[in-house]
Amino acid sequence: MITDAETTTLRDIVGPQWVSTAPCMMDTYSFYMNPETLVRDGGRWTPRPVAVVLPESTEQVREIVRFCNRTDLMVKPLSTGFHAVCAASRDRVIVLDLKRMNKIVDIDVKNQIAVIEPYVRGIDLQTELFKHGLNVHVVSCGSNHSILASTTAAWGYGVTGSSMSY
Repeated sequence: MITDAETTTLRDIVGPQWVSTAPCMMDTYSFYMNPETLVRDGGRWTPRPVAVVLPESTEQVREIVRFCNRTDLMVKPLSTGFHAVCAASRDRVIVLDLKRMNKIVDIDVKNQIAVIEPYVRGIDLQTELFKHGLNVHVVSCGSNHSILASTTAAWGYGVTGSSMSY
């Protein structure tokens, strides 16, 4: 369980409309495909998180993590895909859904570098890069995937992989 005081603190950080503890919302964040890493009985339901929090900035993420470090709450961040590794794996887990962090911060055309937030999708970055004659590798799961996640924490094959790197 999460206490009322803890919920209030989270709402103070991100705003009241961006924190949910509703059972139906917790169930939404408990259903995963291929959850075998967490669920040994063959089911598709992982433990319920105690809250879902949607920050809008790195400053809010920092404050949430600092708050959780002072308590026994665990934070599991989630970007554009529901993966079992983002699910609650025990009690007292907050799912940090990063979908509000969807801005392209900067595109350095000369050095071919883009600074983006976690929820920038492949199609969002590619659309902006095309304006500069640049492109980005979009993995085969499609243009709605997180470019940041596929570049930094995973990999993926797609039609541009051989020419643009996997």
